[in-house]
Amino acid sequence: MKVLNSKEAQVNLNVEARILPKIEKDKLSSQILGKSFSEAQKYLLTLPNVSGVKISFSPNIPLIPQILPRNSKNINISLEF
Repeated sequence: MKVLNSKEAQVNLNVEARILPKIEKDKLSSQILGKSFSEAQKYLLTLPNVSGVKISFSPNIPLIPQILPRNSKNINISLEF
């Protein structure tokens, strides 16, 4: 802080903030229903503020094709910041 005179002072303020995007998970899951993992990943990476996508299937059974469920209740979207 720098005092300029008896009525004024100059202050430098540094602020760090996380700006969280508003993401509607229900709408997002409906956009990727039934898509392959690679199609869903390509789509999700086109969204603003998305820097990475990780898709996992549980339980992980090797012979099942990597396709997302056709029911949005079976898709769980989590966000990491």
